[in-house]
Amino acid sequence: GALAPLAVWPAVISAVRGLYPSLPPLTGAEIAPSLGLIGRIFFSFFLVSAFLTLLWRLRVRRLSYRQAVTWDCGYALPGPRMQYTASSFVEPLAAVFRPLLKPRVQETKPAALFPGPASFSEHTEDVAERGLFKPLFGSLTESFLFLKRLQKGRIQGYLALILAVLVLLLLWEVWFGI
Repeated sequence: GALAPLAVWPAVISAVRGLYPSLPPLTGAEIAPSLGLIGRIFFSFFLVSAFLTLLWRLRVRRLSYRQAVTWDCGYALPGPRMQYTASSFVEPLAAVFRPLLKPRVQETKPAALFPGPASFSEHTEDVAERGLFKPLFGSLTESFLFLKRLQKGRIQGYLALILAVLVLLLLWEVWFGI
């Protein structure tokens, strides 16, 4: 339709005539110059786009690419002890909030003239988990432990539970009449 609007115009006139039969007669004579211009513009755009796409594909085909790691900070062969963690990225912000976050630090500093192994470990517990979620869900877990006894896998227990629920639903219907 966009590349050849003059070819589609009779179908458009027929569809509009079907929707609005009381419209004055529509012919393509008064709109043909505009439709021709639109068709030429779209066809030119199509040709230019196809030409540019062809040029781009030919250029990309001739380029050579080398593969490299995304980010290695200049280390050619980083080992497992040199890997990045989320702590390394958040360290500047965590330093500001250190009194609030209260990280646990374990370190063994090198000592003596020829020191032995040294280590450093820092763990920051999630404040929301420690202060909100563990107490909330811990108490919920405690309060629903009675359900665990129902899930022992005895078929008689399951049938008794289903019967009790059905009786409760029947009583609910009788008393409240939903």
